[in-house]
Amino acid sequence: MKYSSIVYGVFGVIAMLFAAGCEKDATTEGDDGNEPLQGETDSDTGMDTGDDTGTGEDTSDQTVPTESEDEGDSESEINTDSQKVAICGNGELEQGELCEDGNAEDDDGCSANCQIQDPKYDCSNIGSACKVISTCGNGVLEGFEACDEGAENVTDGCSADCETVTDGWFCPRPGRSCVLLPVCGDGERTKNETCDDGNTNDGDGCSSMCEKQDGYYCTPGEPCIPQVCGDGLRAPGEQCDDENTEDGDGCSKDCEVEEGWICPPSIPCITDCGNGKLDGPEQCDDGNDDADDGCERCKVQAGYDCGEDGKTCVETVCGNDKKESGEGCDDGNLVAGDGCGPTCQLEPDIAPGPSPAVALVCGDGLVTSDEACDDGNLDSGDGCDSECAVEPGWQCEDRLIYPDSLTIKVVYRDFKQRTRTGGHPHMKDPSVNIPSTVDDLGMVGEVCTADNTDSCGTLDEDGKPFLTNVEDHPSIVAGSPAALDDAYHEAAFALLYRDENLTVLDAISQTATGAPADTDSDSAAVQDENLIEVIVNPEPMPELGVDTLALTRIDETSAYVFESDNNLFYPLGTNRTDDPVEMRGHGCTFDETADECDTFAASQGTERNFHFTSELRYFFQYRGGETLTFFGDDDVWVFINGRLAVDIGGIHTTRWGRVTLGDDGAAGEADDSTCSISGGNSEPDECELEEAELADDDDVRFGLVKNGVYEIVVFQAERMPTESNYRLTLDGFIAPRSDCFTVCGDGEVAGTEVCDDGVYNVDGYYGKCDTNCELTYCGDGRIQNEKEACDNGLNVDPPWAINQTTAAYSCNDCNLPGYCGDGQLQSAFELCDNGEQNADDAYDGCATDCQFGPYCGDGIIQQGKETCDLGEDNAPYSPVPGGCGYDCQPAPYCGDGIRNGIEQCDLGTDKNLGEYGGCAENCTLAPQCGDNIIHYAYGEECDDGPIGSLACSVECKKRFTVE
Repeated sequence: MKYSSIVYGVFGVIAMLFAAGCEKDATTEGDDGNEPLQGETDSDTGMDTGDDTGTGEDTSDQTVPTESEDEGDSESEINTDSQKVAICGNGELEQGELCEDGNAEDDDGCSANCQIQDPKYDCSNIGSACKVISTCGNGVLEGFEACDEGAENVTDGCSADCETVTDGWFCPRPGRSCVLLPVCGDGERTKNETCDDGNTNDGDGCSSMCEKQDGYYCTPGEPCIPQVCGDGLRAPGEQCDDENTEDGDGCSKDCEVEEGWICPPSIPCITDCGNGKLDGPEQCDDGNDDADDGCERCKVQAGYDCGEDGKTCVETVCGNDKKESGEGCDDGNLVAGDGCGPTCQLEPDIAPGPSPAVALVCGDGLVTSDEACDDGNLDSGDGCDSECAVEPGWQCEDRLIYPDSLTIKVVYRDFKQRTRTGGHPHMKDPSVNIPSTVDDLGMVGEVCTADNTDSCGTLDEDGKPFLTNVEDHPSIVAGSPAALDDAYHEAAFALLYRDENLTVLDAISQTATGAPADTDSDSAAVQDENLIEVIVNPEPMPELGVDTLALTRIDETSAYVFESDNNLFYPLGTNRTDDPVEMRGHGCTFDETADECDTFAASQGTERNFHFTSELRYFFQYRGGETLTFFGDDDVWVFINGRLAVDIGGIHTTRWGRVTLGDDGAAGEADDSTCSISGGNSEPDECELEEAELADDDDVRFGLVKNGVYEIVVFQAERMPTESNYRLTLDGFIAPRSDCFTVCGDGEVAGTEVCDDGVYNVDGYYGKCDTNCELTYCGDGRIQNEKEACDNGLNVDPPWAINQTTAAYSCNDCNLPGYCGDGQLQSAFELCDNGEQNADDAYDGCATDCQFGPYCGDGIIQQGKETCDLGEDNAPYSPVPGGCGYDCQPAPYCGDGIRNGIEQCDLGTDKNLGEYGGCAENCTLAPQCGDNIIHYAYGEECDDGPIGSLACSVECKKRFTVE
């Protein structure tokens, strides 16, 4: 037991005895003033007084003489009427009084009837005012005080009179605030508790020791609730909850925000766009919010590439053999028709034939009937997903990119003229009239119109033109020997656009008149074992590895043109001084001897490689109004979707042709085209489609339907060595692809939008989505000065930090946490906090961990400042030597020779022997005259208190009166 408890117990008994002794005075019936007080014996005082004799013998049975037996007193009577009555307040301690402070007032230590002595006061100086033993509120434990917080009781731990410590509180030091003790189950979460749900049951989320169990969230005083990651409800113990338990989407399987992500409340996680790192689906992150620098809201802008790290954005370069952002391909060139288009867009595969099959795939940039979008790639997260569906919150529109030039792949095939070994019978010798120089339409069928779609010219199964009605075409058969029948001419014609000849022999024996040179031959017009020679893609090939036609964009229009007139179209070689082209393939083939070739060259002005064909194949997406305009000599045939669209066949000078798609007559009618021409002698006049044709969804001539993707093929042949001119104009044949973007205000959060409340987007309100679909909120990593003290993106740090440095990097609900050293007492975490005055060596101060520094009462003797320290056992008074006071100096004790507090006496340990008239060992008065108890063993005859009475003297002797 603590010393203070012992002292309080002893003094309490003494006070009760004193009070009991005052309940009846000397004049009370049954009390003659010579007997002990009613119901009271020596043992009732609680003092260790020994026996009446001081010898230790038990004299309780000693015979006490009665009045009738008292010799000499038989005739005497006590004059009770003259007995003196005690007067409280007269300054004299009289019979029956327990205290006397010179007044008859209450609440000053001695009661108004002098019967009660308040234990808070020392009333040992009779006749003088009692002295206050303790003062509640002075910050010092005195008297019977159990606590004293100082001038201001700042907690509910210490009662108003400083006598009681409230249950559940701990008051460790005088002058300091009391601390709420952790009481598990009281519903208050206090120091060292991780939860308190108001009970001490296990298995409900908060254990019987008030420790939070895994998987629960606990609010103080409320039942704990299971914390289920993935239920879509962000519990305070979770950093995020996105309705799943998957990693990689910003909110991990443990509901923690993943690095590089931000998870605003109530909306899906978004990447931390602007942190300079690629996170999640970000295409780029250059660490800034600048627009038009290639990276906007972490999405690569059209025409830019931001590298593998996404930081440095530069304008993309289609044709650098590096597939960059937004490109579907990059094969190192800008050639159309080789699988990767001039805008680095994938080109579809086409199966040739009379009805070419175009293989469309998602990612080729062509939005077809079963696709909602196609941005030329298979990347999701950019508005058009990997299945060419528009992603929620995005809009996609067709975007046309017009390069400055359009280079299209072309295949050249080189031949010899008909009179040379391996020559082709349809390639004219300039000195021979065979075949005829003539416009020769219809060689590959009739041009398709709205009236003849079932009978017009088409391509064969290999996607090549084929000769029809041989004998009707003088540029083919005129003057040929009869032995060169239709089948032979058809086979020879087919070789014009094929890469290899395995069966067709040449016809080199023809004379100028057409007569066979070798009349003994069975075939007369053919020579055995000599095949018609064809060289496809003649060497040396251009640097690109393919032959091309480079079309130049006409101003800012959608039209591109290749033009080589004035006898300049010699892609396989010419020694013309103003425009030389390296000789390829057969070279100059007028004669096998250089001299004869030179002779012809002299008449023409230069050597040239005539006798070749070209084949150009491309695709387009039909939208209506596309136009091909061209001229050529000799033959030019254009097929669209496998059907003949333009015919300027024959051996002739420059002829014109044009086809405008959609020009199939009025909608719903079978009118012939009005803009399309074949074989014109001059450039056709401009022509516009009728409104009905523009509104029509198809072109019945070629089986075209709007938004469908089709093949266009241009076949050309240079068969006459005098001139070579070629012009091709394409207008509207560049295919669009999807450009996708988010729309702030559509109510869908998409792309780098943080939020989108649709029509409720509003600027200037904290926590509201603004008209840029951005949100200022606790958790956006930006401090809103008027609303937030901090914002580190998560803001789930504890509400208290061990020091200022830790607090500076912590944030709780966008409020700076309290910390040890801020001068504010956080009682759940600290015992004290003196701010900058915290120091580990500050006596009676606060340490840097906000626990009490060295102080009187910590159980450790601080040299130079304390003589003793018993910690919680420090007390203002000790019943035995060796106690320690609240000032950490030796405590007053019974036996120190000084009457302290409510001690009745103290003569010192060697004199507190309990002798009659002296002081007992426990510092209560020993038996003595005046204590209202008759001690016969010590010669007392009576005892009416310290002032005696009319019947009993102050020496405890009877007074006698004579009648």
